[in-house]
Amino acid sequence: MAKIAVLLADRFVDVEYAEPAAFMKGKGHQLVHVGLEPGKTLRGKEKGTEVTVDWALRDFSADPFDALFIPRSCTFGDPGAREEAGQWVRGFWQRGKPVYVSNRRSSPGRNPSTQPGEKGG
Repeated sequence: MAKIAVLLADRFVDVEYAEPAAFMKGKGHQLVHVGLEPGKTLRGKEKGTEVTVDWALRDFSADPFDALFIPRSCTFGDPGAREEAGQWVRGFWQRGKPVYVSNRRSSPGRNPSTQPGEKGG
């Protein structure tokens, strides 16, 4: 199955992460949480969902991944971090890899064809 990078920052929208992540895991995909600091625990702003960063985005390119998932409201406060994250995301587009940005209107129950690793999306 696919190895999917999940780009996260602290105070992400819980449901924007949790529902698509559960869908992708249920399809057998491997999720790798990527953020600024490996080992840091990030928390969702609504329900306090905790996610630990597996890899620092500065240490890896898009190459080892099949797709990228970005939960809505994944924002980095520091301008340097925003630029670093933007360059990292551009690497996926430049390589022609799928990039999925969640929002409440594209939850797995409503439009599964847009999920990474699924045909037709």
